Amino acid sequence: MQNRNKTAAGLLALFLGGLGIHKFYLGQVGWGVLYLLFVWTGIPSIVGFIEGIIYLAVSENQFSEMIAPRSSGVSLKLLAFGLFGGLLAVAVVVYLIVNSLQSNVQSSYMLGVTTS
Repeated sequence: MQNRNKTAAGLLALFLGGLGIHKFYLGQVGWGVLYLLFVWTGIPSIVGFIEGIIYLAVSENQFSEMIAPRSSGVSLKLLAFGLFGGLLAVAVVVYLIVNSLQSNVQSSYMLGVTTS
């Protein structure tokens, strides 16, 4: 893996952490995708901001150790779990929206409200 600039990673995390841009920059594509999947929750923005502060505060050696590649087996399992969780969350949101719209249409029909 190429040497990555900790200042660049820290600033990317602070300002674009919610989109996982810093993770893509660091070569952690699985994490970047996970951040993108959950961007709608706001959680990646908070985590990215905290990571940005940490990246900027640690020494170069500590930063290198933090971003060093680890066993890919755990990362793949985490990515698969994140994808499943993201799809499940999207399915629940879609179900709730559709259910709400159906209830509104039925209520309008019963009250005699028309859209013409």
